[in-house]
Amino acid sequence: IFQEEYRAIMNAAKFGEIAPREVVPFSKSSTSDSKPCKNNDYIPLQDGVLEQSLVSAKKHLHSDFHDVRVLALEDVASTTSHVHTYDDTALNACKIIMEQKSNIGDSMASIIFDKEFIHSDDKYIRSLALTILSTVLSTLSEENILTPFIQDKWYTKSVMPSLINEIKTAEKNPCNASLAVKCLSVLFSNSAEARSQTDEDALIVLEAAKRIGHSSYANLEMEAQDAIEKMAQAEV
Repeated sequence: IFQEEYRAIMNAAKFGEIAPREVVPFSKSSTSDSKPCKNNDYIPLQDGVLEQSLVSAKKHLHSDFHDVRVLALEDVASTTSHVHTYDDTALNACKIIMEQKSNIGDSMASIIFDKEFIHSDDKYIRSLALTILSTVLSTLSEENILTPFIQDKWYTKSVMPSLINEIKTAEKNPCNASLAVKCLSVLFSNSAEARSQTDEDALIVLEAAKRIGHSSYANLEMEAQDAIEKMAQAEV
């Protein structure tokens, strides 16, 4: 409850968003036709406010202070999620992150690229970064606008190998591996080049992750199977 209140206050202060609050009507009858009351007092964001907020968060992603990095990542994760903010705000945040001029996406990806984090005990920071990347890619894919954002070879030459390296840690970090597989799967769905750049080694890694998921983490198994199927589209 405290976290929900915290997020509501943060969104109201930063974006002018007042989340709808459902009030269960008081009634002794379970068949009452009464509907929950909703407060839809949404205040549209002023131009530049969302981008300024994301740029501000980017500055803290590589802070020397652990808590500052965590809060910055949690803030971005909340801003890009339609569960925690309005759909339009989440979609616009995802677009801003993927725009080259913002360099916010590069900063997020650099956390995933950092090999020191792979072997560190702080799986949560990597999990947040992977969650953001997964959310951004999935949101833009669902809107059928992701492809133009991932034309740069940076995605096939840098992002994909880093995701595959993350998947290799599936036995120790199945949750993070599952997020990495989901990112890979979305890239396969939206880029013929991404599918064509994969090789037998990538398939072996995904098959291994699927087996690990089958024995201990169902979501990993599901995501791995989906990625394998999308990867196979390159052969069609």
